[in-house]
Amino acid sequence: MSDSSLLELQNVSFAYGEGENLVSVLENVNFSVLPGQRLALLGRSGSGKSTLMNILAGLLLPEQGSVVWQGTDITRLSDAKRVALRRQTIGVVYQFHHLLPEFSAEENVMLPAMLSGQSVAASTRLAHRLLEQVGLEHRVGARTV
Repeated sequence: MSDSSLLELQNVSFAYGEGENLVSVLENVNFSVLPGQRLALLGRSGSGKSTLMNILAGLLLPEQGSVVWQGTDITRLSDAKRVALRRQTIGVVYQFHHLLPEFSAEENVMLPAMLSGQSVAASTRLAHRLLEQVGLEHRVGARTV
């Protein structure tokens, strides 16, 4: 794997259950993502997509292997440090959106920045930049209800 990788998975494995009920959903997964690279995670229901996404975001720790985010192995961080990392650098967009329906798209995107201590002005600028990056700048004021 490359030193220039944004994200690397190295021999990541995860299973649910134990004994006869053990279901292995990830086995020795290896890949890297370069800055600016986009990719899609596809697979049938139950194939481990959500588990992998939760591991990538540091919400779930793999049973084996490492997840390296910008040079830091997040599997070795404390819970508090993984939370701080998510607040500062990692965002997850779920299949079933978990937006606050009473907030606009702009306000939903601003919220994590504001919770991490950024000013309203800085959070607004960040929200506009992020919405533009994903082609949703025209939905700044849209609400989910």
